[in-house]
Amino acid sequence: MSPPLFALAVASASIVVCLAMAAAAGTPFPAACRVSEFACGNGRCVPHNRYCNNQNDCGDGTDEPRYCTRCNRTYYGVVGKTYNLELHRPKEDKIPFICILTFTAAGGEFGDLIQLTFDSFTLGRFVSFTSDGCPDGALHITEADRPRVGGSWCGTSWGPAVYYSETSSVTVAVNLLRLSKVENGYNFDYVMEYKLLRKKAAIVRYGGGPPLAGPPPASNATEPSIYTAAPEPEYYLGDLITGTYCSRIFSDCDRKHCRLQSPNFPGIYPRNLTCYYAVRQHEIPPGKHALITVRQPKGQLISIRSQSALYGTATPRQLKVWDACDDVQDYVNVYDGYTTRDPVILKFCGGGEAVPQAVSSGHELLVEFSTSPYGTFLHPVPVQSLHGFQLEVEVGN
Repeated sequence: MSPPLFALAVASASIVVCLAMAAAAGTPFPAACRVSEFACGNGRCVPHNRYCNNQNDCGDGTDEPRYCTRCNRTYYGVVGKTYNLELHRPKEDKIPFICILTFTAAGGEFGDLIQLTFDSFTLGRFVSFTSDGCPDGALHITEADRPRVGGSWCGTSWGPAVYYSETSSVTVAVNLLRLSKVENGYNFDYVMEYKLLRKKAAIVRYGGGPPLAGPPPASNATEPSIYTAAPEPEYYLGDLITGTYCSRIFSDCDRKHCRLQSPNFPGIYPRNLTCYYAVRQHEIPPGKHALITVRQPKGQLISIRSQSALYGTATPRQLKVWDACDDVQDYVNVYDGYTTRDPVILKFCGGGEAVPQAVSSGHELLVEFSTSPYGTFLHPVPVQSLHGFQLEVEVGN
């Protein structure tokens, strides 16, 4: 039965009186929280990363409910801010420990891409790049609208490892299967930061930006910063082949600034994948013979893992070719043709030096990038801020 009109009028009047009293007392009425914020019970808004961080950020405790967890949540943010996120070592009765963290860029002030920085990382033991490399657990990263590749990271890192997304949403799965049995030994430590980026500002990947002023970055820089004397053109990164993680088709690079890049360049690249970059010149003037060249004269844009040893004295970075790339099994192959059945004209890994020109004998060329199933964020010294590769493409006659 509907309430009497008199009762509704009294209730409405009571609400108006309460609002007026609150306004007179100076009590603020906050607008709805933004997508990047957690809504407290008292009406306050705090960043998502402050939920369940063992601090009463809301003031009323609603951001620290009993049995709360930082896992199985989606984190948003605002461009220009850095957010910290830490996971505590699970107790024995919580093993196996599985934690899913999703980071999403919602567009506009909430960014287009995500930067993940793993500041302090220990997850089990790292044993091998190729066979059962993460027996105690591993970290997996997946991206929206991309197939799962199944690669794993584990072990310990002593310096920041930076991952740049290619899509607007990234999911990190942290799996710990067993705790360390060594007395006072810890095999879990997880401290990271996340930032939201605008695509137009990612000029190292996409080009198109103004020249960067200032001196070259310091050798201990933890984030890629490529300084150029002149503006870089906007790059053409190929057309992603449907159903693949990273394979792309390039056509008519005589009219485009084609760049072949490792996935998630200039950050760490995924494990357990193979990418194909098929380059073809369709328009060939009569009487001409098209040749395709790939190269990279800037050695700082090449950093493909080539050394399995994690410790020891510092060794100069160098470009390695052919069988020297079999240690880790991360490498780039260049084929003189459009298939892997065609002759291999260059195989390289490592970095720090210019990549020599690889020239096709015709109008088609295929580049293959392959990575081992397992990896670790710990790199031999000197630590590099840029990972993967970028190759230039030139079409000649």
